[in-house]
Amino acid sequence: MIIQKMFLSILVMVIASAWLVTGCSTSETRSPTDSGNENQSPPMPPYDLKAIAISPTEIKLTWRDQSQNESGFEIFESVNNDTSYMLVETVGQNVEIIVLTGRSRDNDYYYKIRAVNEFGASSFSNETEVTGGALILEIDAGEGAVLGVAYSPQGNYIIAGCSDYRVRRYNAYTGDLLQTLEVHSGHVNAVAYSPDSLRFASASDDGTIKVWHTWDQHIEWIFQEEGMGVDEVEFSPDGRYLASGGINVCIWDIEDGGLVNKFGYDDDTGGITSFAYHPNGRYMFCAARAGIELWNLDGPDTAIVHQRTAQAKSLKISADGRYMCGAYGSTVRLWEIVGEGDSMRLDSLTTLAEEEQGGHTDAVFAVDFSPDGMFIASGSRDNTAKVWDAFGYTLLGTLYEHDPAVYCLDFSPDGTHLATGGGDTKIKIWSTFF
Repeated sequence: MIIQKMFLSILVMVIASAWLVTGCSTSETRSPTDSGNENQSPPMPPYDLKAIAISPTEIKLTWRDQSQNESGFEIFESVNNDTSYMLVETVGQNVEIIVLTGRSRDNDYYYKIRAVNEFGASSFSNETEVTGGALILEIDAGEGAVLGVAYSPQGNYIIAGCSDYRVRRYNAYTGDLLQTLEVHSGHVNAVAYSPDSLRFASASDDGTIKVWHTWDQHIEWIFQEEGMGVDEVEFSPDGRYLASGGINVCIWDIEDGGLVNKFGYDDDTGGITSFAYHPNGRYMFCAARAGIELWNLDGPDTAIVHQRTAQAKSLKISADGRYMCGAYGSTVRLWEIVGEGDSMRLDSLTTLAEEEQGGHTDAVFAVDFSPDGMFIASGSRDNTAKVWDAFGYTLLGTLYEHDPAVYCLDFSPDGTHLATGGGDTKIKIWSTFF
């Protein structure tokens, strides 16, 4: 009997203990993942994914992380609008940027990403495509409009000529200001680098062209156009000579500082509005009163190769010497350069106009070929820059970020970036991965 009572007492104590542990609730026991603890749940998805080509073979992805418990991120890629995505890279927690290498401009790339941890994966971010026209960098050039801009041949520096009479030099990758040069007494209308990067030049309304040594920024030469502003400046392909343009075009010897030749007109009834060295260095095309002229720089001979009723505002020749483009009013015109030597002529190819493919609606101030000749860029008073397919004659992209006017532009040496300068005192760097 005593044993039975002891057994019953023990049984009661066990039941009471179990009741105290579980409580009187009849609800089911919850698993750890149902507890509402975020650290034991899959992470939140990333958002605002963007893809920008930063070189011919590199694509930079950036996104926003909104999770507190991810262990990393998975990057998925699709090529040429393929519906299937492949996992191509993983990165650790709290990362919001990655540069993918080994890509090619021959492909179109699409991306999406997701966050992961030991409890699973988030849903995917937005899908994004690598497209041209993405704004990569903005540089504030001070108090004046940017009238001239040029990349160094290595692509690591940018120089700018401004309406506040200053020349500025920047790190092309970060936008950091390296030097401000204050030696002109008028608007700085144009700047240029020599092919070997040893010098750069600036041209001003004060009638001077100044040639600077790149490494210590001392002035090597000051060339003077008597009583005339200078609107344009360009080194010869071999770097030996410097051409400057206002009413006339003067050819200066960089080695001894002498005036080698002078072309154009001695009055102000029209003058020269633009010129461009042919890549062989022996010839120059010039927009003069009578039309576009071909000049033999070894002698006095000139020939009108394409008659126009209006002068071109800007002329540029492709690196292979096969094509030339020019700004005429609100249009961009493209020619093929046919023949050799003194027999070269221009065959008209097309006009990129407002009514065709969404062209400019106001005066075009600047044009340029990409180094590979695939693209033509144009900048206009309509506050936009445009990038065109140089062979298909179609508009690839319109860049809207300047206000007012795009006065100048220049492609980077590898062709993946376009620098534009405007009346808003800004230099903007764009991706050209079209």
